[in-house]
Amino acid sequence: MVCSSPAPAFWSALATGWQAKGGAIPEGFYVQVRYPHARRWVTLTVSDVRPTAAGIAADAYRGRPNGRGETPRQVRVVTAGQLRREGGQRDVSIAHADVARAAIM
Repeated sequence: MVCSSPAPAFWSALATGWQAKGGAIPEGFYVQVRYPHARRWVTLTVSDVRPTAAGIAADAYRGRPNGRGETPRQVRVVTAGQLRREGGQRDVSIAHADVARAAIM
């Protein structure tokens, strides 16, 4: 999982963070997948580097089955701003919770 400190170029865009088990989740590029018949996107990780996020997204179709053994049907890389436009701060909070949940599994 990529959860490193954001590069200085991102600091102004990343003024907020979220505390999960003592570590801040930077707002950067969120890698999300959608499984068959799912109603929402599931966030796998967040990266402060878009090419890294894209590489993770490319691998997301392989080896990421859900609890029913289904593999993702869609994958995307989005920013916190895009998540806010789609569903407000609630969607960003859900994305952070997904990442935190994955970190403790």
